[in-house]
Amino acid sequence: MGKKTSRHSYQFSIVILIALVSVFVVAWLWLVLEHRGHRQAFYAIKVVGSTFGVIGYVLFSLALFLASRMKVLENWIGGLDQIYRLHHRLGLWGFYFLLAHPLIQSIKWIPQNPKKFFLFIFPFHHSLSVNLGSFAFWLMVIIIVITILKLLPYDRWKLIHKLMALVFVLASLHFLLSRDRLSSGISSLVLLFIPMGLGLFGIIYKQVYMAFFFKSPVYVVTNTSKITDNVVLITLKPEGKPILFTRGQYAFFSFVGEVSREQHPFTICHFQDSSISILAKVRGDFTKALYNTVNAGMRARLEGPYGRFDYTRGGKDQIWIAGGVGIVPFLAWGETLATWPGKVDLFYCIHRKADAVFLDKFDKMKEENINFAFRVFCTEENQRLSVKELQEIEGSLEKKEVFMCGPRRLTHPFVKELVRAGVNRGQIQFEDFEFF
Repeated sequence: MGKKTSRHSYQFSIVILIALVSVFVVAWLWLVLEHRGHRQAFYAIKVVGSTFGVIGYVLFSLALFLASRMKVLENWIGGLDQIYRLHHRLGLWGFYFLLAHPLIQSIKWIPQNPKKFFLFIFPFHHSLSVNLGSFAFWLMVIIIVITILKLLPYDRWKLIHKLMALVFVLASLHFLLSRDRLSSGISSLVLLFIPMGLGLFGIIYKQVYMAFFFKSPVYVVTNTSKITDNVVLITLKPEGKPILFTRGQYAFFSFVGEVSREQHPFTICHFQDSSISILAKVRGDFTKALYNTVNAGMRARLEGPYGRFDYTRGGKDQIWIAGGVGIVPFLAWGETLATWPGKVDLFYCIHRKADAVFLDKFDKMKEENINFAFRVFCTEENQRLSVKELQEIEGSLEKKEVFMCGPRRLTHPFVKELVRAGVNRGQIQFEDFEFF
C-alpha cells in the first residue's frame, strides 16, 4: 500500500478529538466538584446541565476552528471535504448538547416553580448572563432550522450561517459572566479559555483576516469554450505570482463582474506554465450565471490550493470512477500515467452522451498506455455502472484501490456496495464537493 490516506487521517482525527474532549470535560467537572464540595439534588441537576453546555460549547468551538479553512488542517485531517464533514458533525453534535443544556437546567424548577421551568429558555431573566445564553440559544435554533429546511438560497444561507460567530460570542459571554461559573473556582473558568480561544481564532481568521487582510491571488480569464450545452472550459492566467497546484487539487474562485461574488470550488483540469483551466458545469444560479456571462478579460480571485485527492498515495492497481464533471481530477492525473508502474481502469458515468467531455483525450491516453483502460457508461442508453459489473470486468476487487469523484448520489451508494464486495474502506477514496 502507499502512503497514509486521508480516510485514515480523518478516522484518526475523530478518535483524537473524542479523547481530547473527554479529557477536557473530566478535568472541568473535577475542578467544579472539588471546589463546591456539596452534593444536593438541586446542585446535581445544575452540574449535569452545565456539563452538557460545556460539551456543546467545546464541540461548537472546534467546528468554528475547522471552518477557518487553514491549509495546515489538511495535513492533520485530510482533504478539505473531510474537514467540512468533521465540521458538520461537530457542529451538529454541539447543537444537540447546547439544546439540552437549558432544558436540563430548567428541570430543577419543576417542584418549586413550574412556571419558571417553561419560561427558563426565554430571555426574561434578571441575570444578564442567562439572557445572553437565551439569545444565543434562539439565534442558533433559528439558523439550524433554516439550514435543515433549506429555507434560503445557498448564497443567502451562507450569509445567515456567518451569524454562528455571533452565537459563539454570546455563548462565550454567557459562560464568562455566569455567577455559577465564577463561584465554581477560577481554575474551571480558565480551562474554558482553551475552547474559547480556538473558536474565536477560527472566527477572526476566516471572517476578518481572510475577508479583509489576505491578498487573494488574482487571475484573468484569457479564453472560454462552451464544450457542451451546460459545461464551459475557462482558461486563466495570473496577474501576479501564480499559485502552485499539484494535479487533482482545486481552489475557490470568486469572479468579479456580472457573476455573483459567491466563492465556488473548481478543480484544476489543466495547467501549463502559469496558466490554468477549469470546467464549470451548470448546477445552480452561480454556475448558470458563470456559463452565460464569463468572457475573456474577466478577473477572478482565488483561494487555495486545497485537496488531498491523490492517486499516487494508493496501490499500483487502481479503479477510477467519475460522475459527470467529476472527471476533471482524472483528466489531470491522466497526463502523468505514462510513468505509473501499475494498472488503472477509468469508468466514466454520464447521464447523456452530450455530457461527455474530453473523450478524445482519454482515448489517446488509452492508445499510448497499455495499462490504462477507459469505459463510458451512459444512463440514457441503459448503461449503469454497478459493483457487480465492476467484478465482471475486474475480477476480485479486494486488492484494488478505488478513487471516485462525482455527485454524492453516485459515490455514497458505491462506497457501501464496494465494502460489501470485500474492498477495505481504507482503500476507497472520494472527493465530496457537496460539502462546500
